[in-house]
Amino acid sequence: MSNYLSKTLKSGEVCKLRSIETLCTENCEGLGRLWREVTENQNVEIKIHELVSVLRNADQVVSLHIIIEGLPSQELVIDDGELVANTIVMHDD
Repeated sequence: MSNYLSKTLKSGEVCKLRSIETLCTENCEGLGRLWREVTENQNVEIKIHELVSVLRNADQVVSLHIIIEGLPSQELVIDDGELVANTIVMHDD
């Protein structure tokens, strides 16, 4: 997931993280902090490079829902480990 996001979106781009749940066995502190923040606040704004950095430690992404800031029609939804929706458009640089 982290590779896909880093190749598809600009690293400084901001997204709204509406949900995240992962499985992790090593270096899980960042994932745990992010999960708690999203659970408490929902719609957490995060830069793509920060999200990618944290997701690199996930063994599996169980659920993830992001919406690109300023582009509400572009979102990625994973539920129960399955891709449900992906309307994110790759940026041409």
